[in-house]
Amino acid sequence: MSLTKHYEDLEQLLFKGFLTDRLHFQGFDFVLKSLNDHEFQRVQDRTPSKHPAKGIFYDCWYVAYSIFQIDGISFLQEDRELIVVKLYKSLITWPHKAVRRLISRCLTINKRITEAYNKFEAYCYENQSRTNWRAYSSLPLNSVYVTGFKGTEHFPLSQVQIQWINYNKLEDEKLKFEEQWGLARWSSAFLNQKAADQVDKEVQEQKSKEEEYRQEVKDRARGLSDKKDRLEFPASKKQDDIDKLLYDLDVVINNKKDEHELTMDQVRINAIEEYRAFKREERDRRILAIKEQKAITESNTETPFVIFDEKSMSNVEDMERRKDLITSVLGVSREELEAIDQEFAIPRDLIDSIAPAAGLSKSTILPVNINPGNFSGEFTRGGLPVNRPRKPKQ
Repeated sequence: MSLTKHYEDLEQLLFKGFLTDRLHFQGFDFVLKSLNDHEFQRVQDRTPSKHPAKGIFYDCWYVAYSIFQIDGISFLQEDRELIVVKLYKSLITWPHKAVRRLISRCLTINKRITEAYNKFEAYCYENQSRTNWRAYSSLPLNSVYVTGFKGTEHFPLSQVQIQWINYNKLEDEKLKFEEQWGLARWSSAFLNQKAADQVDKEVQEQKSKEEEYRQEVKDRARGLSDKKDRLEFPASKKQDDIDKLLYDLDVVINNKKDEHELTMDQVRINAIEEYRAFKREERDRRILAIKEQKAITESNTETPFVIFDEKSMSNVEDMERRKDLITSVLGVSREELEAIDQEFAIPRDLIDSIAPAAGLSKSTILPVNINPGNFSGEFTRGGLPVNRPRKPKQ
């Protein structure tokens, strides 16, 4: 069976709005149509809820709304409701057996509708469906230019028509996104090749699973598959790598800092603050030692820039070397560190205020345990630095 024949009833529901059935009855050529939701509601509303003959009334109203043509004359006119009333008044005079014969043909049409609905998902996956969408997407599906019959423009769209329109609009958006996302993946590959390859692999795997699912749906609709198990649409893959690539791309396009750069900025800020706190505490200890003419006390502050030398397998103790390494690794300028040194240097006026009172030269005003050769200004006790960097806690 060709695809056109296989989906013939479904395409009638989509592009005509109803199914039809022809028969010769009582000397007339009838064309019956399926009822839409609006017409079915009108039948129920016009049938009395409590009446001995309500079954007959219901059948006559049902047939009246089901008549599409008689001898080639269409009843889908602008004054359709008036025509339906005239048809009902005629049918109510017929033998009920004759009306029941027409009702049985209407029930046959309803059965075809159910079978057509079961093929709806499969039809959406067919190329034939997308071709029709491109042809009719700019026109209302109840337009005479689509249905070929005047009067259909007064009918509301059926649920199957609405679903078909929504599916194809979503499919258009999906294809547009895939095109844009393909460009994004290509661009992001320059920033994060590993993540781009992983995402591309997952995208291809997801598409393969979706194609397998769609093919199975179509095969079942065509009667080419014997499987009866419930089909589940393949779950989407994780978004972690996609989010990472989109983030990398956003960083480049909008000249933003990436996560690594933001982290390094924070590390630099923390390192400078630690060094500032260390120098402030060191200055306060030295001022106290000068004022009290005592040896400088040990530091209570952790030594900043704790760095491990992988070559010597030991901590770097020399502060000047630490500064050099921090400058090269973190990008903290040496000038910034020296500015902090100057900020927390011992005030000159403090030294000048002590010299006259002590009656000593400026070279001897400091506590007696100062080593003249110690240009760093560190106080010593017994020839050893008192404030030498402590080893980091293990």
